[in-house]
Amino acid sequence: MTDPEQRWQLGRRIQIRASVGLIIPQAIAWLNFFFISQQPGFHLTTIGVVITVLLAAYAIYWVIPIARSARGVTIALVVSLSNAFLLLVVAFAGLYYRFGMTNNFAAPMETHIDALYFTLGILTTAGTGNISPVGQLSRGLVGIQMFIDLVFITIAVSIAVTRLAERRSSPPRE
Repeated sequence: MTDPEQRWQLGRRIQIRASVGLIIPQAIAWLNFFFISQQPGFHLTTIGVVITVLLAAYAIYWVIPIARSARGVTIALVVSLSNAFLLLVVAFAGLYYRFGMTNNFAAPMETHIDALYFTLGILTTAGTGNISPVGQLSRGLVGIQMFIDLVFITIAVSIAVTRLAERRSSPPRE
């Protein structure tokens, strides 16, 4: 087997690992999200939120080695970052929906779409205006999301810039 052939096979294995290894947690997280209820008390909904948060942490754990081993901007890198981003969104949306009652937010999150809307508003720093955290728990969650979003976006941008710089500085292929 030649060296380029080995590299191609290794790259292909990384792409498959990234795709399959993150699609299953993605499906579990989104199914969990749409079955979350706002009923008070500890029950299966709370366990579902915990599982979703753990899946988001797992996604970040997966992204770092894939991003470090990728050369250039590859499908594996894009898939990994996209999956990690979506898992972060669904994890926080699940938390906001679960705890989105009137004692935590100015306007209660009545639907799952409200929670996604609020999560994306925080992520993009656009804000929502009509939904704002008023309780200590909700303010803490928003602060944690802001910090994690900032770190994630910083890492993603630095990886992309590094990979593009590597591509520009590498000699052209014959």
